[in-house]
Amino acid sequence: TAWSDKVNDILCLGRQHDWNVTVEAEDKSSAVLQAVGGVSDNEAARNVVRLKVSGTVNSYDFMVMRNKMTSLRELDLTDAHVVYNPYEHYQGYHSWNDSLPDYAFYRKDLRECKLPKSITCIGRSACRKLTNMDIPEKVQEIGGDAFTGCDSLKEVDFQEGLERIGDNAFSSCALQDTIVFPQTLKRVVWGAFQGNSNLKAVKFPVGLEYIESS
Repeated sequence: TAWSDKVNDILCLGRQHDWNVTVEAEDKSSAVLQAVGGVSDNEAARNVVRLKVSGTVNSYDFMVMRNKMTSLRELDLTDAHVVYNPYEHYQGYHSWNDSLPDYAFYRKDLRECKLPKSITCIGRSACRKLTNMDIPEKVQEIGGDAFTGCDSLKEVDFQEGLERIGDNAFSSCALQDTIVFPQTLKRVVWGAFQGNSNLKAVKFPVGLEYIESS
């Protein structure tokens, strides 16, 4: 074991695990991949563990962060702006302006993800495995299955402005104690919070118009 640890230490020498990059989205390639030097060196992308991205990103960048950065565990997109690109980062899905794309990090083993503060929508099946989540202030809709199966997710901070929570959005998570919804919430779709066995109380806003089954 000691010998294995020593070998791993040697192999890690010279590799950069933490990155803080500012990029401008490319039409036909990933600006994020270029920024970490992974265009001609696949190992460079695989070594990224913690990444902060500012600037503009699109489908190409989400494909790289999900598929090529296999060691990525902490991602900060707070100051990133998502822009449209027709390239499909996941079959049938691509990026839209000011939205976290559908299947952006589907089956990705992210532990922490800070979403762009400029987004107004969180797409379907956006993330898995998260341990904490702050919903950006401008988000109006959380898509179906957005955080399904985040079985370590205990707390979610909902912001005023949120209007709709999609089907199974937080099902099979570990939300505890009390959920307080913003006064702007209008609709909660079926199964949104099913499987949260530790949840003790939910405080609905007076303006809630509809809540579906489960």
